[in-house]
Amino acid sequence: MFKLLIVDDFFVERENVKDILRESDLEIEVIGECSNGIDALDFMEKQLPDFMLVDVEMPFMNGLELAEKVREKYPQIKVIFFSFYDKFEYAQKAIDLEAHAYILKPIVKEEMIDLLQKIINEKKAELKKQEEDRQLKELLEKSKPLLIDKFKRDLFLGIYKDEEEILERISYFNLPVGKGMYLVCVVEIDDYSTTVGLMNFEQRDFFSIQVSKIIDEEILKLENCVWVKTDDSHWGILLSSDPGSSDHIQEAAYDLAGECISRLSERNISVSVGTSSVFNSIAGIYKAYEQATCALQYKFNLGKGQIINFEDIQDYSN
Repeated sequence: MFKLLIVDDFFVERENVKDILRESDLEIEVIGECSNGIDALDFMEKQLPDFMLVDVEMPFMNGLELAEKVREKYPQIKVIFFSFYDKFEYAQKAIDLEAHAYILKPIVKEEMIDLLQKIINEKKAELKKQEEDRQLKELLEKSKPLLIDKFKRDLFLGIYKDEEEILERISYFNLPVGKGMYLVCVVEIDDYSTTVGLMNFEQRDFFSIQVSKIIDEEILKLENCVWVKTDDSHWGILLSSDPGSSDHIQEAAYDLAGECISRLSERNISVSVGTSSVFNSIAGIYKAYEQATCALQYKFNLGKGQIINFEDIQDYSN
């Protein structure tokens, strides 16, 4: 049932409204009645109605003043004015206050019932939409971890190249990525096909989780760093830092890569880590990922289970 508060200084008029409602089959109940706006505001401190039927002319605080305060404090309440006075300025003020109707007294029963039914239907539609929005937001919140992983993966793979959009999504997902300098590491499972060749699906998932868990534990030791599994055998790591010397971010990347290699080796998992150059624009992350991946191609020349920097292989290739 929807709740109605009647605000009118005439007792007879309040009783008339209640009689009309009792004889109707509307899904509405009168939860209170007040003789002026001040009493109505006091009442609403204790209990809020869905609708208010408000007389315009009342002592102490008239209906228009009351509606203005209600709109400020309780905008969800639908206000209906009724009055003996058919004054243009009242009707205009009611429109300005976004009232849902202006009814002239004496009240016509059929008009009152039709109006309330219309407003009840509107309220039901609003509540239905609110519930649908709530469910969608709940679904979005549950889906957020997957959406975050997808965004990070797409960022490494070059789906996002516009700096403004990237920063906007980083802010929306509340990712710990600073603004300044960036470097990418790519962790690659050595001899992946051979390593997982005899594993069933469950064993492969367990293997992948082991690698992800160790990378995640090492990432948590750093600030402004995120990671994501980009495919079955690769994990991308993005390090960021404030503008300044590139030595700091390079040292952090080298230490992180070394810890990942060492800890995974303890579990008999051999990985190599490629690292990129330092970039000054987050829009270049996909290029950094390409560099780190390119560096890993040289592990067949330089050896597996080690850190290979893109800048070093440039010297090597020359």
